[in-house]
Amino acid sequence: MWITKWSIPKVLFVLNRYLASPMLIFNAIAASLRFLSAPFCVFYLRWLTWTIWTQQTVVEAILLCRLWALYQGNKRTMIPLIVLYATGVVAVLVLTLIDYIGESVTIVDAQGLPGCYAASVPKIIAGYWITPVIIEFVMFIMTIIKTFRWISWGGGAPPTLILLARDSAIYFAVILVLLLANLFVFEFGPPFLSSLMITPSNTAGCIAGSRMLLNILGINYNDDLTYADTELEFVQGRTVVTTTGGITTFGSTAEPTSETLASSESTSKEPMLFPILEHSDPEPVDITPNPAGRFEV
Repeated sequence: MWITKWSIPKVLFVLNRYLASPMLIFNAIAASLRFLSAPFCVFYLRWLTWTIWTQQTVVEAILLCRLWALYQGNKRTMIPLIVLYATGVVAVLVLTLIDYIGESVTIVDAQGLPGCYAASVPKIIAGYWITPVIIEFVMFIMTIIKTFRWISWGGGAPPTLILLARDSAIYFAVILVLLLANLFVFEFGPPFLSSLMITPSNTAGCIAGSRMLLNILGINYNDDLTYADTELEFVQGRTVVTTTGGITTFGSTAEPTSETLASSESTSKEPMLFPILEHSDPEPVDITPNPAGRFEV
């Protein structure tokens, strides 16, 4: 991760690990302490809403970057997703500000129990869980659609796409259960338990976000995933070589094309954080023998 250049995915990784993680550690420590003062509990219960917003914003941005890589930055696909993501971020931010400014916090005196507990729950709190469920469900469906498209083209999906689909399925299954658990606790449980599942669900999202980025980075170091397909077609007076990698003819390696050189330079300097998936037919390269009997491009 640290050997790559600074990019949006790398910034998100840093924010997820060094901003969201300390916030969650603070929440876990506060939730384990006994005999906390009323002013601190008021601060802590308000602070939880900012933790939710920060974690959801960063992790959903990571999911958005993964979709950007899957769809190769297709504007017709990505612009609606970006608008959906931005709308969700702003909506949860507005809910946080309304809760922070317009709602009072009444503390339950539970000196014998660790943590802080509220006597009432804001009516708008359900939006904290409904909004991410909608956004992440749409992103999950977009990943599955892309996977089935690759499979329908024949030859199976590439390893990178399989990894993205697997991570998305695992993440969505875990987070969906936790978000729905939070929603049901807030809607149907006693206010005393309203903050019970906040830190566990945020922690799961934080860990999953880091793992999704690291899994994508790790696939670039796997030599087994590098391959080239070469086809030879013999025509009178010339040899046509069709290849997706380096060009090899009769035991000697031909000079690479400018596109191959550019590709090798970009991959040799540093690994890509999000490899771009392509599905295109390679162009044929015409190789003819010179008078000395050697083959040149």
